[in-house]
Amino acid sequence: MTMILLIHRKILSIGHSEAYYSIKNINSLLYNLGYKSKLYILPNTKNLRWTMDYSKIALTMAIGDRRIAKKILEAMDGREMEEGDIISATGMSPQDLRKVLYILQGENLALQLRTEVNREEGIRRVYWKLNRGIFKEYVERRIKEAMNLLSRHVMDQDSTEHYVCASDPSHMRLPLDEVLRRISSGEEVVCEICGAMLVPENKEDEKYAIEDMIKMMKEALSLIKNSEQL
Repeated sequence: MTMILLIHRKILSIGHSEAYYSIKNINSLLYNLGYKSKLYILPNTKNLRWTMDYSKIALTMAIGDRRIAKKILEAMDGREMEEGDIISATGMSPQDLRKVLYILQGENLALQLRTEVNREEGIRRVYWKLNRGIFKEYVERRIKEAMNLLSRHVMDQDSTEHYVCASDPSHMRLPLDEVLRRISSGEEVVCEICGAMLVPENKEDEKYAIEDMIKMMKEALSLIKNSEQL
């Protein structure tokens, strides 16, 4: 699971307190909709023009681990580096580092510049560089993707009834036709996480939570638009 972190002066903000419940449920909903990210959105409550380090945000979003993202940034930020030097600087295993670099390459956040082969010594050197030019656009695009998923879900939810875990709605969510299918096949219709009963979803609560999160995303996008990239 990835975290979207809007970072200012090393402070990680999780928005206003009323949004905690919403964020928990929205994360579960987004995951079920196919968006494998965990959202922590910082509202622009003070309407400030901030300078934001999008390198930290973008790499954390792509890699899914803030500590590894920090290691990669400290080793590579602004520099062309050979793979072996990155391994030495980060302390990562060659396998783990290559996995991370290929993830970043797939997101166009890292560029494989060239490969040098010394056939006499049997050495192969691969050089990489972070693609800082797209970090801000990448963060903005990922937030928009999540916002669009939620907006479409709001439009679709009126036509489909869902059942959720009675103990914690973020545990499980099934459409009515799937609930009926399980009942007709003799399956027990309970939460797969805690065993609680499934009950009809309160659409108004969910709609409020989604609208709250979309509002926070719009505030975050406004903050990004009015910020400068470090």
